[in-house]
Amino acid sequence: MRSKNVQGCSQDSSEEQSQRGGDFACLWAPAFHSCETVLDLEGVLEHCTADWLPKAQLLEDPSPEKPQGNPNDRKRNQNRQMQKARRQIKLKAYEARKIQRLFNIYPRKAVREVLGDRSPSYDGTVEAAEEYLERTYHRSSLPSQQCQSARVLYDTCDWSHPSRDQMDFLNRAPSQKELEAKLRRATNTSSGVDRLEYRHLRALDPDCILLETGDPSDYSNFRPISLLPTIYKLFSGVISQRLTEIASDLGWLSPEQKGFLPWVHGIQEHTQLLQTVVEETRTKRRHVSIAWLDMCNAFDSVPHAVPGELSASLPIPDDLRRILANIYSGNRMDFALQKESVYISPTAGVRQGDALSAPIFNLAFEPLVRAGKSNINPGFLLFGSLVKTTAYADDIDVVTNSPDELQNILDLLSLTSDTLGLQFNAGKCAYLVSDKGKPPEALLRIGTQPIRCLGPDDQETYLGTPIGGKLRFRLPTDLIPNLDKIAATHLAPWQKLEIFRSHLLPSFSHHLVSGRVLKDCLTQLDTECRKFLGLICNLPNHATVPFFYADRRVGGLGTCRLTDDADFWTIARAAQLLTCRDPTVSPAMAESLTRYNFVVDSAFRYHSIYLNFSPGPRKTNNTRSKNGNNPFKQDELVSGKDKTEIGTIENKFDNSADVAFKPGIDNVHILTINRRLIEAGIKSEIGAVKDILTDEHRAGRLAFVRWYVNQPIDFWRIVVFTDEKSWSSSSRGGVRVRRLKKERSEKRNILNIKRSGRTFVSVWGGMWSGGLTRLSRVERNLTTVQYVNTLKTNLIAFIRANFQRGERITFVQDNSRIHTAVHTRTWLGFTPNLFALELPTKGCDMNPIENL
Repeated sequence: MRSKNVQGCSQDSSEEQSQRGGDFACLWAPAFHSCETVLDLEGVLEHCTADWLPKAQLLEDPSPEKPQGNPNDRKRNQNRQMQKARRQIKLKAYEARKIQRLFNIYPRKAVREVLGDRSPSYDGTVEAAEEYLERTYHRSSLPSQQCQSARVLYDTCDWSHPSRDQMDFLNRAPSQKELEAKLRRATNTSSGVDRLEYRHLRALDPDCILLETGDPSDYSNFRPISLLPTIYKLFSGVISQRLTEIASDLGWLSPEQKGFLPWVHGIQEHTQLLQTVVEETRTKRRHVSIAWLDMCNAFDSVPHAVPGELSASLPIPDDLRRILANIYSGNRMDFALQKESVYISPTAGVRQGDALSAPIFNLAFEPLVRAGKSNINPGFLLFGSLVKTTAYADDIDVVTNSPDELQNILDLLSLTSDTLGLQFNAGKCAYLVSDKGKPPEALLRIGTQPIRCLGPDDQETYLGTPIGGKLRFRLPTDLIPNLDKIAATHLAPWQKLEIFRSHLLPSFSHHLVSGRVLKDCLTQLDTECRKFLGLICNLPNHATVPFFYADRRVGGLGTCRLTDDADFWTIARAAQLLTCRDPTVSPAMAESLTRYNFVVDSAFRYHSIYLNFSPGPRKTNNTRSKNGNNPFKQDELVSGKDKTEIGTIENKFDNSADVAFKPGIDNVHILTINRRLIEAGIKSEIGAVKDILTDEHRAGRLAFVRWYVNQPIDFWRIVVFTDEKSWSSSSRGGVRVRRLKKERSEKRNILNIKRSGRTFVSVWGGMWSGGLTRLSRVERNLTTVQYVNTLKTNLIAFIRANFQRGERITFVQDNSRIHTAVHTRTWLGFTPNLFALELPTKGCDMNPIENL
């Protein structure tokens, strides 16, 4: 009966809410329809939002009140200590209600408060900020000649004309379906001067400016965020989506521009493409010149005359052109500086925080992208595709062959940016020049300003990913402190789990997508995550591990191991790159995958078994052939019954006594089994001792050979092949196998290598095109530390004695545990001019020194 009452109450409340919404629409719809001018519309909007705000606030739960005790209300049945304890309990309950309610309404704001991730406030003077704002946003009008030059640049883009349906799509008013979709996806955006929020239409975020980097007393280091009216943001979001869709379909935006585009993984595509270029240059010892360019306040410094020339050049409806002109004319910006405000009437800049600013800026920036990929740039040939430039909004990157070619492109970009009223920030620009794998020094300029040259160990952070001469693993360090902060808050357990799933892990995924995080680090983080989950769920220390990763539908927590997540992201990134629409990225990544498929292939193979599916037909170790006969070669002397008995030998290392006692073999003497096996030619032979190779191992070895078989002699001249020999006791013994003579190397007849680990003597040595290295004895057992010390003492001394200073040497070793340990890989990564050539898995015999 109670459930019926609750259901009836919910139905009544929903009906009442829908009735209230209908009454509100009936009240204000005639007022909007009666508007004839923009001023009439602004007046109606002002009165409408003023009426809507208090009505929406009545539907919200009241904020928790802070408990306040009455000093005159004395409780004689409690001493002072108990009263103090009760006050503390009430205060904790108040703090818990406060943070929990904040999380329910503004999840991202609550997360920032819990993690202490608050941007520093501006602590400079108002006069300095006002001077900067006037200089940035209030500029003199562009000369008519410069406006004409900008118009010529846009006209040379040769915009494709939209069809009649596309023109109607751009020109019609926003539909109710589009507005509902925008409102449904809108979360945590700031309110404007009308104080109407997205939690009334929905949400609130009071932050105004965010510190990027640098001194908080310098206002230029802050990124202004526009707090626009909420109704306008819904309108601009719909127009932005339409304009972006048409620009992408008609090719108004170059494929190299991936900034703020839906369904485009621009960061992954650009960073992986540049990483592949650097890796290809290093391994093939080719020429490449790359420049990373940064604009000086790009969004804030676009003169309003430039978007005007852009809209005049674009083939868009006149109504839309008039709307764009009205948006960037007659504005006033109020900048909040602590308790004071600065008022500016801007003549430059597109508003950050406005959805319409993204497509407008991308289209205004298009001449720079086309200049970067013009015919003056020969590009870098990567697996049959030319890589010339990449762009993510104002972050542009240029790739070519030589420094001279790069300087010509920089001059063209500087001239184009001057025409558009933009400037490059030379202090944040950088370039990398590699000459056959070596980074020589070269002096390049953007305009008249010199830009920084990356050294062999330097890196440039591009779209959050460091790229340079050496591609290192990046170790995130803020996850564990953030887990401690969340565990110590007064949030409810389900809210802590939600932050862990929806905020911490997605922010960590950016590192996993790069594919350069050490698995050992992820294993440690997985352990810390389980401790955190066990703490908030009040689980004992001996709680079963599968509970943390089981699906929530069966009672688990539904989390995922970071080590598995890294593999999933590797596979997902490969799928995204292979299926992207960029005509340069997709073919290059497909060819790269065929040559460097070890990481992706190993991740896919592991998880295809883990998830109980296989990419191909599954092979079984059944000794019977498809026709049901025994696969062993037999003659007519073997009877059908004896064939059945012989066919039961699944383990070829069983002796006759083992076979006689197997199920299904009744009353068969051991000597009879021996005779029948000998008659079939299956004799007892010494088992071959080798590493067991799977199909994946063979495919990896074949790919390795195909990749390096065509390398020139100069490449192998500087390759040093090294290995160590250890004399140790073996537990193998004399194991024999029943087989035919020609079946010695078959997989089922090979005995896998077993090492006992009791090493007596170990030596290290190497060879190269000029001879042999010195044979060095390794004291005690060969450990990772001993191995690295051996390389420091012998390999480095050998390189200094036989090669020129600064020459890049290729170093070959097998994939034993001490060679692939974290300590060894870290030392190799930080050793200059030493490149470790990785052999495929189970490919130690491909090292020529193994055959000496």
